[in-house]
Amino acid sequence: MDPARERRREAWAAMSDLFVDTTHDDQALAYIARRLKGTGFSEAELDAMFYGEVDPVLGGHRFVAVGAWPAFDIDWLEGEIEKRRYRSWLGRVVGKLHRVHSFDDKLWHRVMAHWRTA
Repeated sequence: MDPARERRREAWAAMSDLFVDTTHDDQALAYIARRLKGTGFSEAELDAMFYGEVDPVLGGHRFVAVGAWPAFDIDWLEGEIEKRRYRSWLGRVVGKLHRVHSFDDKLWHRVMAHWRTA
């Protein structure tokens, strides 16, 4: 696999941990931040991936009551992200509206605070 693609998949996998049914304490968020730091992406690149790729795919999962799940399959996540790349501009704009002051947004800011000191 292309090394750049593998780095991106690692970032997606780390970000997806924010959407699993678990406690997101500072230790868990710091671990996610270290994983993201290890990918070598900049803060701006990670923000773009989180808000433009991962959150639109996984953001709705917190509203689904299907029991606990430990992780998302990275191949499935990659496929869903790729599908959304080709949505209309209107669909992308509407998808961004849900994140204003969302739970995901607050967690993401906490992760990035850890990332800056990792």
